[in-house]
This record gives sequence, C-alpha cells and structure tokens, in this order.
Amino acid sequence: MNESDKKSGVVFTRVNRYAPSKLTSQIPAVQTKMKNDMVEEAHAPIIEVRSGTDMQSAPGLEELLELAGRGRIDYVYVSGLDRFGRTVSNNKQILSYLNECSVKVRTNEGEVKFSELCQ
Repeated sequence: MNESDKKSGVVFTRVNRYAPSKLTSQIPAVQTKMKNDMVEEAHAPIIEVRSGTDMQSAPGLEELLELAGRGRIDYVYVSGLDRFGRTVSNNKQILSYLNECSVKVRTNEGEVKFSELCQ
C-alpha cells in the first residue's frame, strides 16, 4: 500500500446518560472494525461526554468536526448514527458536514451512504 493510499480515521462516541456502561464496549468494537478495514487511527477515540441538546457546548463533537474540516481524517467510526447527536436534525447537520468534507462514516454494519439517508 502506497503512502497516498493510506486512509485515516477516528472513533467517535457520545455518552448515553441512560446506559453509560455501554461506552466501554462501543469503542473496542469499532476500533476492531477500523483495524480490519486497514484504516489507521489518526487520533485517539473522541468521547463526547456532554449529553445536552446544544451542539455548541459539545467539545468532543467540535474536535471531530475540526479534524474533518482540516482534512485530517477520511473516516469516522461509530457504533450507530445516534452517537453523533441527540436529535435527527442534529445528526443530519453533522452528517451533511462530514459529507461536505469527504469524510465517510462507518459502523460495524458497514459504510453509511449519505445519499440514502437524505431521501
């Protein structure tokens, strides 16, 4: 694999206030998926510890979007799409931005097709 062929990614998750123990099982599972996909970890897993509805007060999410905006990652690995935000509109905004940055989203089930989500 050439240096230019290398893909980089990051694991992202958000704390679930109703089931915080799930957090510890989510990260290794998606890290394994990332490794099996031969995607290099560009950054330590990002854990959004705030569970509010205000996206502005989400430092982990801001960090993820900054990495995407600067072209530092090709992929974001999550256990499920609900890990990005608390509402459908938040998730749609986040996924739209990642798509604009050419960042692909993968779960354990596979790659998320942005075009299919917005139909």
